[in-house]
Formats: sequence, C-alpha cells, structure tokens
Amino acid sequence: MPPPNTAASLLRLADDQERRLPEDARAALRGVRMQVKTYISELRHAGLDWGLSEATLWWAFDMVSSRSFAATAALPLPHGTIESISAISSPRSNRTGNPSFADASDAPSTPVMLALCVPWACLLNHDPSPNATFKADLGQRTFQVMQRSSGFSFLAPKPLVPGEELCISYGEDLDNVQLAVKYGFCTKGNANDRLPMPPELVLAARGLRQQMLFSR
Repeated sequence: MPPPNTAASLLRLADDQERRLPEDARAALRGVRMQVKTYISELRHAGLDWGLSEATLWWAFDMVSSRSFAATAALPLPHGTIESISAISSPRSNRTGNPSFADASDAPSTPVMLALCVPWACLLNHDPSPNATFKADLGQRTFQVMQRSSGFSFLAPKPLVPGEELCISYGEDLDNVQLAVKYGFCTKGNANDRLPMPPELVLAARGLRQQMLFSR
C-alpha cells in the first residue's frame, strides 16, 4: 500500500484543486466525505481507532474502499472449502469483463454476501473494454486474472501478445464522476456519462423533429 503522504486521493484534495471538479463530482465527493467522517466518529466513540490520527484513518478508508469488491459466494462445503466465485455469466458481463462477482454456475440455493479486499488489485488498470477478467477462490484465498472470453462461443478471444497490458473493468456502469470519486481518474469518451439537457434545448429539439417530419 502507498504510504499516506504519497497516496493520491480525491477525498483529501486541497480546496483549490477541488474547485476544478464539475459540480456533480463535488456533490458526490461531499457525500462520500460525510460518510467517512461518520465512520471515523463511530470508531473513536467505540474506542476502536487505536489512537491513530485522523489523516491516517482517512488514508486507511481510501486504501480499503478502493480495493474492495462485493461478492456473492457459496456457503462453506462440508469438507470446509468454499466454492470459487467468478464474473456472472451473462452477455453483458462477458462483453465488458466486469468483475461483478456472482455464484458459480452450480451454486447452492443459500448464497452469502461477502466483502473482499484485494490489496494488489490496483496493479490492474481499468479499461471500459478490458482484455482480462478475474475470479476469486475463497477456499484457496487466491485472486486469479485470466484472458476475457469474447462472450460468444463461436468467436475466439483476441490473442494476447508479449508485453501487452492486462486490464480489467472496475465496473461496467461507472460514469466519470464515479470513477473520479472512487478511483481518482476519468476515461476519455466514457459511454456511461450523461449530460443534463436544458429545457429550452428539449423544446428546440422537439420543434426540429416536427419540422423534419412535415418536410418529407
């Protein structure tokens, strides 16, 4: 983990840097900061802060939240192991390689929700069209990265070449505000970004559409 004085974080931006963010990103950032302040207050009240400074606690929250994933896994098997979990097998997850954990295809009817923290997950960069995905084996406590399939049985995945960077998706629905607040970066041409349209522009678009219909 990077030490507190070197770790980049939107949660601890200086005021002049924060003002450069768009308003929706600043609003999201304020909400996250309020959550962190509440968590730190609860830790101190319960005597569970171990005497750590507030700056260190903020850094700890950063390191854990940016490397954590939600997971649905099978209950422990009788012999004490836990079935492996992997990306959900759906056309959308196959297309994006999104590491959204779900039950294995033969999972039992009593899954459990887990929170996983993978300290070295940051070694893999995000790409909206990743060439890799991953699975976690809770029994073996492993985090395995593999080439992403094409999502279609009749299409072979593009071969990886030596030196090619492996990238995964941090989330298939993340817009640039969410990426910036949680991970500290944005992607160019993010397909999930949405811009509010002013009411007068909506009316103008409707009028233009009517003109096009009647001009035919």
